[in-house]
Amino acid sequence: MEHSQREEVIRQASKIASLRENIASLQIELQRTEAEFDRLLLVAGPSCPPILNAMVMGPSAEREAEKSMNQTIVDLLLLNAPGDMDAEELVAQLPEGTNITSVRSALARLADQNKIRRTTRGRYACAEQVPEVPQRIAS
Repeated sequence: MEHSQREEVIRQASKIASLRENIASLQIELQRTEAEFDRLLLVAGPSCPPILNAMVMGPSAEREAEKSMNQTIVDLLLLNAPGDMDAEELVAQLPEGTNITSVRSALARLADQNKIRRTTRGRYACAEQVPEVPQRIAS
């Protein structure tokens, strides 16, 4: 491989790594902002104008009205970041009648999928989602 071609490959690889880091950072910010928005809508209840949902979702978005329990758990952990929570603390913030056994199963499953992390036995926090990007080596 020619010297200039090698330098271009290194430059492009560095740019890709930087863009991936930016995407990961923006995804975390988006998740936190959506979770805070959802929390505000829950607090506002019926007094919140329905137009707000339409503005956020966009005219062609097909967003489910009910989030899955897994996504709700991840959102709650993101709101609590950098702290951790156990199943009982999460159940207290979920809709009435939520089964604690289901929450514990969801926590274990999410931890196994690396979507959240187990801090200690029975306690969980949001996953460390931004991977370290190696620094570019000076040539």
